[in-house]
Amino acid sequence: MNQSQELQDLYLALSIAQGEIENATKVSENPGFKRGNRGSKYADLASVRDAYRLPFSKNGLVLLQMPTTEGTKVTVLTRLAHKSGQFIEEPLSMNALNLSPQAIGSTLTYIRRYAAMCFTGIAPEDDDGNAASRTTENLRVDGQTAREESRSEIAEDDARDDTAEFERRRQAKDHYIEEARKAWNACKTQEDLTTWWKLPPDRMTIFDSKEDPAYVMFLADYKDKGKSLPAAPTKPAPNELDAAVPPTPPNGMARPSNATIRITLLEKLAEAKTEDDCHAAYTEIVEPYESSLKQDETVELVRLVKSRLSQVKP
Repeated sequence: MNQSQELQDLYLALSIAQGEIENATKVSENPGFKRGNRGSKYADLASVRDAYRLPFSKNGLVLLQMPTTEGTKVTVLTRLAHKSGQFIEEPLSMNALNLSPQAIGSTLTYIRRYAAMCFTGIAPEDDDGNAASRTTENLRVDGQTAREESRSEIAEDDARDDTAEFERRRQAKDHYIEEARKAWNACKTQEDLTTWWKLPPDRMTIFDSKEDPAYVMFLADYKDKGKSLPAAPTKPAPNELDAAVPPTPPNGMARPSNATIRITLLEKLAEAKTEDDCHAAYTEIVEPYESSLKQDETVELVRLVKSRLSQVKP
C-alpha cells in the first residue's frame, strides 16, 4: 500500500466517520443467483457511495478512484485522502470478459464497489434481516457461491448498461425521424425528396439495421411521402409568370425557376461541411432572388438551411 509519511489526521477523521457510516443497503437483485424462489440482492455502487458520502464530507475525507486499462485488464487505483493531504492508496485489478465497452464498464464498476467497501469499512446490510439464521447448507466452503454472485452482479451491470444504450439510441432515432419529417414537409416534388435522402448522415448510424422495426416504418413513411408529391415542378399558370420572374434579374442573367433554386440549394447544402458553408449556400443561391420569392417559398428555403445546420460542424 502506498501512503503519505504522516497518517494521524487521516486516521482520526476516518475513525469519526466510520462511527457515523451505516451499512450499505442491498437494493439490486441478481436474477442469475437464486435463494429459494427469488434472486439474491446486493449493495450496488450507488448504495455504497450513499453510505459514506455525508460522513466523509463532514470529516474532510475523500475517496478517489482512478481507472486504467491494458487490454482486458482493468485496474482501479483507490485513494483515501484527508484535507490535510495525508492519504493511503492501493490498486486493484481484474480481467474483463472481453474488450467490449459493456464488459470493461461492468468490470470497472465491480472493482470500484468492492474497493470502496474495503477502504471505508462498509459491509452490505442483509436484505431480509435473517443472515444470522442461514443454515450451513446455504453456504459453500469452496467459494463457488461467491463466484456465482460475482458473475451475476457483472451480468446485472451489463444489463443496466445495455438498457441505457438502448434508451440513448431510441431517443436518437426519434429525434432523427422528427427532423426528417420537417424536411419532408419542405419538399415540393419527388426530386426534392430524393435529393434530401442523399444528404448525410448515413441512416445506418442512426438505426440498428435495415431490419430495425423503426427503420422499416421510417422507410415506408418516406415512400408514402414520395407518392404524395408530384414527379416534377408544376409549371405556373400564365397569369403567374410575370409575378414569378422579376423584370430585371439581379445578375443580368435569366432567372432560374423556383424549383431550380430549391434543388440547387439542396445540392449545395449536401456539400456543406460547416455552418459557414450553409450560410454561404443561402447567400449565393437564394439571396439574389429573395425579392421575387413568395413568403412561404422563402420560409421553406430557410427551413432547408436550418435542417442542414443541425447536421454539420459549428
